[in-house]
Amino acid sequence: MKKFSLILTIALVVALALPAMAATKVTFNGNLEMENQYVDPNTDPNVGTVGKSLSSTYGDLDLYLNAKINDKVSAFTELDYSLQFDDSSDAAGLEGRVDQMWINVEDAFGPLALRVGRMNEAAANNLLYDIEEGANEFVRLAYTADNISAKSGYSGEGKDVFFAEGTVTNLGLIDGVTLNYIDYNAGYQGYTVKLDKKHSFGEASVLFGNVDAKINDSANVLDVNFVTDQLFPGITTSLEYATAEKGFVADQAVLDQDDSVFVDTAAALYRNDKVEVIKPGINFDLTDKLNIDFAYAMYDADKSTDEDEYLDLVASYDLAENTYIDVEYENHNYDGWQEDEEKITTTLGVDF
Repeated sequence: MKKFSLILTIALVVALALPAMAATKVTFNGNLEMENQYVDPNTDPNVGTVGKSLSSTYGDLDLYLNAKINDKVSAFTELDYSLQFDDSSDAAGLEGRVDQMWINVEDAFGPLALRVGRMNEAAANNLLYDIEEGANEFVRLAYTADNISAKSGYSGEGKDVFFAEGTVTNLGLIDGVTLNYIDYNAGYQGYTVKLDKKHSFGEASVLFGNVDAKINDSANVLDVNFVTDQLFPGITTSLEYATAEKGFVADQAVLDQDDSVFVDTAAALYRNDKVEVIKPGINFDLTDKLNIDFAYAMYDADKSTDEDEYLDLVASYDLAENTYIDVEYENHNYDGWQEDEEKITTTLGVDF
């Protein structure tokens, strides 16, 4: 039944889009990936046996529908379907979700743009919030003029999430300033400020902030990042230092900070203590088709002796036009306080 629902949903989206193409500008594209992940040892009690190595294969389909209704109105829909191929029952392994679905109206209220629906919102460096699932249905107002932009949104329905962002660019000594604010009624309220500066030899940023969380009424964060320009043809390097006090990295699905530097390590490291991380990296093109990205992050807890040395190596190869294969090797060395973990992820993908 779920397979039939998937096919029916895709067919309906296409069918509904075709008549509108005559009157509006509609684009329909997507991404399909086949992924195999090997992990040793497995730590997920819901998949396989904990403590044993595990190999799992997935398929992931993302579909995007963009509609330009007129000069002021646009609409967007993103559908995401995933299937665990090695599940004992295909139907049990099929998951489908409407990731985004919104309508945007420019100049709805004077210079303010109105956007209503399900949308993704993320703060600078993904540190304060990265709202993609759970509470990403917003009523949002946005304003843009010259070097100033601002937006704010509210999600009701019992979730009570309010966010705001303001950005100013071209300030002379500083190229840009971004202020983010979040107020979530489950017990998380705070802000971050990010300063950006571009040099002839690279780009630098400094982010600082503070939140009032359930487990800490004043949790600070600092994130300093520098990425060089090309030192040699095809080669860039980076260095990041970050520290966050207990409670800043939200342990809540609504504020899922899944792209921040802190959540690359075990949750127990940042959940119970202040944590510091130093992360050097290098990125280089071996050929016009093969790219290598290497990073080595060193995490250290403040009050305990817990630490993690995390190696992340990614090789990306363009097989053909709009077709790629990625191989990622990850290794966590927890220095005895938690069992070390090794992971290899191989992904074949195509954009269409």
